[in-house]
Amino acid sequence: MTLLSQFDALHDQAAKATGLDDFGSDDYVEALKLFLSTCDKDQRFNQLGQQMTSAATVGTLSARLMAQQAFKAHPQFADSVVEKPIIILGMPRTGSTALHRLLAKDPDCQWLTPWLCNTPMPRPPRESWETNSLYQMTVQGLEQFYSLFPGLIGMHPIRAGEPDECRFIFDHTFWSPPLAGMGAFGAYSEWLAATDARYAYAYHRRMLSLIAGGDKRRWLLKDPTTHPFVMRTLLETYPDACLVYTHRDPVTAMSSVSNMVYTIRKEREPGLSSAQNGRDQLSLWGPATAKMEDVLSTLPPGQVCDVHINELEADPVGTAENIYRHFRFPVTDAAREAWAHHARTDARSGHALHQYKTEDCGFKSSDVYKAIGRYGDRYKRQYENAV
Repeated sequence: MTLLSQFDALHDQAAKATGLDDFGSDDYVEALKLFLSTCDKDQRFNQLGQQMTSAATVGTLSARLMAQQAFKAHPQFADSVVEKPIIILGMPRTGSTALHRLLAKDPDCQWLTPWLCNTPMPRPPRESWETNSLYQMTVQGLEQFYSLFPGLIGMHPIRAGEPDECRFIFDHTFWSPPLAGMGAFGAYSEWLAATDARYAYAYHRRMLSLIAGGDKRRWLLKDPTTHPFVMRTLLETYPDACLVYTHRDPVTAMSSVSNMVYTIRKEREPGLSSAQNGRDQLSLWGPATAKMEDVLSTLPPGQVCDVHINELEADPVGTAENIYRHFRFPVTDAAREAWAHHARTDARSGHALHQYKTEDCGFKSSDVYKAIGRYGDRYKRQYENAV
């Protein structure tokens, strides 16, 4: 049975799991059908891959149902203004998670968590999370995921109640480059690169308003796996966004993301080589990086703050302060103390040593620099001594 043939059944399972039946706008339907049909192509997934894709789709559709229910229950939060959000972006594997979790220690910021994206609602008080059954569902889901892929936890540790990526919201719309990166290469990945993603960003903004629940603190967001694809749409949605651009040697970054994703794909796609996976990843993230650079290079310097991973690792607190100074945000004593405590206790945010070899990834340094366009020239010019 193909994944696409289960389209209606997946919706029925989500409805049964939640007791809800309103999926909201049907603007996601084309994307979901294309995603499922692309996953079906050439029978690329084994039984584990089929099961994981089906289960993840049911979970995402369940999140849509819960979001729609929450929108109706809390109409006062539908169109709250999102002013001057800090948005961290860059190539994947350039230190964005560590930076995100550092900055999030500022008590004057709010941020997305996996559990509230999985089960959307206005954010409950922090002290109630651990006893919330919906929070516990996300904890259990992550435990199950890492039990299947134990090597992944040190590469990208996701925590139910910690700051994480906007992709958890974009998944609801099925405009989601990470879905392509996990195996939906072909018609779906081509559609992602060419489509108008404004419907997905409209949903993203509405979800921020819902989850904030009237909280007026500044939003701190990050996602190197989504925003680079459609920078103009991002800036149409959040024109006053304060963009933090993270940097790392591009060949190292591409090798790291390729190796990380291969940890999952090799268990779900029989016969997939590390080299083919690497070429797939470069075909996705390389052009996105080039597009991102083309847009960012047109913005006023005050809207973009550059951070190299070496700078972050050498001086986390100083890096956070520099970012705030760049955007002319006040650095409070509470923020500085919280950043310093985080730097002493969890500067790497759970990341362990990640070992990989570029030669296993199916591309050469020259291939990476060709794919990322003029960003490569800018990186060499700005950071040639930072590697």
